[in-house]
Amino acid sequence: MFSTILNGAVRARMIPANPCNGVRVSKGEFEAERLVATPAQALCAAMRLYEVGLGKSGLCCA
Repeated sequence: MFSTILNGAVRARMIPANPCNGVRVSKGEFEAERLVATPAQALCAAMRLYEVGLGKSGLCCA
């Protein structure tokens, strides 16, 4: 249904493309997998952000 609405918006030239193209919705049940960073991975990511200057801009809480 949502894809049909977006196809109409594409035809009306309101959006350049339908972001739902190729997306299939399953009726079966599924369990969402949640990936959680380890403390070492979080530290590594924070160090990389600091190295590129994003850690100095106040985006991270202390």
